[in-house]
Amino acid sequence: MGFGKPIPLTMEQIKTEVVDRFVFAAKFAREHGFDGVQIHAAHGYLLSGFMSPTTNNRTDRYGGSPHSRMRLILEIFQNIRKEIPASTGFLVGIKTNSVEFQENGLGIDDAMIMCRMMERCGFDFAELSGGNIEKPAFQHMRESTRKREAFFLEFAEKIRPVFEKTVVYLTGGFRTAPAMVSAIFDG
Repeated sequence: MGFGKPIPLTMEQIKTEVVDRFVFAAKFAREHGFDGVQIHAAHGYLLSGFMSPTTNNRTDRYGGSPHSRMRLILEIFQNIRKEIPASTGFLVGIKTNSVEFQENGLGIDDAMIMCRMMERCGFDFAELSGGNIEKPAFQHMRESTRKREAFFLEFAEKIRPVFEKTVVYLTGGFRTAPAMVSAIFDG
């Protein structure tokens, strides 16, 4: 599959074409009866690209350290909450990578830093996933790993303690009720 050459967004585009559009979508969802939204920041899509050290080569306030690479997500969340306060009961969650499975990609240490920021910011829930569009999580796995359930569980077990109030969900390979129950009761 071929991909086009990315063009860095300007600061104005980040505000008007990313932040403002996420806010618009959240307001639209609320006005049309939805209980909340999930910001998709995983799997190599736009927001995941900002979070990843392999794809984010920016030298401005949105690039560099994990804190700077997380800035756009925090701005989106904060701007949604300006328009739709938590007191309304409207939920704002995030789907994020626990690991990217690529050389020099987002690893557990950066993921933990970013998840701490999500917790402090006030996300209602976080769904932990992994991989990216160029290398989905299942492509790196041996057959024995594919047959094993909950292939992100080992990463979630390391990240989970950073969340105190934020509800954590886990995706990736659950196939049986006992495995799901075990993941819930084991934290």
